[in-house]
Amino acid sequence: MRDLDRNIFALRALFSECSSRRGRDALLPFLSGVYRFYFRLRRNSKRLSAAKGELLRFQACRSRKRHHSIRMLIEATASDADAKTKSRWTRCLRFAGRRRVSPKTVLWFIQHRGGISGCAAMFAGRKLRVPKDCVGFSTPGYPVVPIFIRKELWKPTRPKKKDDDDWD
Repeated sequence: MRDLDRNIFALRALFSECSSRRGRDALLPFLSGVYRFYFRLRRNSKRLSAAKGELLRFQACRSRKRHHSIRMLIEATASDADAKTKSRWTRCLRFAGRRRVSPKTVLWFIQHRGGISGCAAMFAGRKLRVPKDCVGFSTPGYPVVPIFIRKELWKPTRPKKKDDDDWD
């Protein structure tokens, strides 16, 4: 599993480089690297299960066997982050995996789905809060950006019936 060791050390270096930067999207290259490595392992299920066992034996990895493989990779590479942040990163990357996003487009996917927290919320199935004075429209999965219309501007309509002449 020399390939695993080499990739873990490369991801650690990438994490330390990204964590020194400030900004909303500073850690996206690191998460992209984790997703890329997970995607390569996932192609072959035997490699993934062997890597999971190796990660459990890896000294820096303190995760449990029931954790997802992405969480185990994050645990092994991002030692400075707290558990809540690691969980958010894991949910974000699992959302990308569930949507079958290719590693080449994962950065674009995360940025256009509300960032790390937006993807994590979508994976968890949380609904966006509709402002009090607005009406929200929801179509499963579409649009990505929710549409809100002020209540006073929204005029509900219904199809006209033949005998219903008084409806606008």
